[in-house]
Amino acid sequence: MGTGTNSLASWLAVLINLVLRILSGAQSAVAQSSDIAYVTSESAGAISGIDTHSNRIVWRADIPGRPHNLEVTTDGLVVVATQGIDAVSIVDATSGVAEIKRVAIGVPPHDIALDSDGRTVFVVSERGLLLRLDPLTGRILERLKLRGTPHNLFRQGKVVWITDVSARRIFSADRGRVRELPISVQGHDLAIRPGSRELWVTPWRSNLTVIVDLESHQEIAKLEVGQTASHKHLAFTPDGGQAWITEPESGSLLVVDAGSRQNVARIGLGGPPHHLRFAEGKAYVAVGPRELVSVDVGTRKIIGRVPVSSGVHDVAFRPLSDK
Repeated sequence: MGTGTNSLASWLAVLINLVLRILSGAQSAVAQSSDIAYVTSESAGAISGIDTHSNRIVWRADIPGRPHNLEVTTDGLVVVATQGIDAVSIVDATSGVAEIKRVAIGVPPHDIALDSDGRTVFVVSERGLLLRLDPLTGRILERLKLRGTPHNLFRQGKVVWITDVSARRIFSADRGRVRELPISVQGHDLAIRPGSRELWVTPWRSNLTVIVDLESHQEIAKLEVGQTASHKHLAFTPDGGQAWITEPESGSLLVVDAGSRQNVARIGLGGPPHHLRFAEGKAYVAVGPRELVSVDVGTRKIIGRVPVSSGVHDVAFRPLSDK
């Protein structure tokens, strides 16, 4: 009887230890999920999840249909504009099995932006459509028509700002109402400088970046950035002190002092850069044909290169509110 009791106690101890190890591993995985950069690869039809500490690919999902831009919700859902199949694709990044859910929208989606709740998203199509979508249920919550060729999105509170590559204007969409604001270039990408009322718009086929005042809705400045009259993406450092602008044609990352509006640096990346995001003092840049490049913000030196699948375009992180 005593021997049986000891054996049972030993077995229970092993079982408890195993459960604790599993729970510890699950907690570790959740803790590390916020440090994963998700990168789209259009040509390969895939998304890669890269651990930014080890610079290793730790997650991958095959996404047929030319995955272009993406966002990650606070729930860990990766929401992808899959242009080749006229649908938004949704993958649960927290699951070990990459099950894809698709929401058909009838037109090719181009860009995606998180709503203020961190769970729903805005989706824009160059065919003149703006949607608000719940990725968890797949429900389309709102649908707005836009003129021209709307391209990229930036959300500020409940207002969505959108460029139009077919005309010298930008759109603002707020609670079902759309306004058009004239600017002096055809805009490609846009972002609001943190801590300011400045909306910066990079060009579609120019080397002029324009700044719009969000109170007056007037263009207040224009600055020459870059070496070629071409399309460019941008992102601001979290403190709003610098704008980092990519120029695919020259293979360059251009750094602008946002206060003085002066060009201060050019970083050669060895390939055409597209979208970039900042995290933990680094810029992560999707650099064609197949790399995620990390750059130290302070030194402006390249500190990492991770090979991924071909046709890289966008990079995204799980929102800060989830960390």
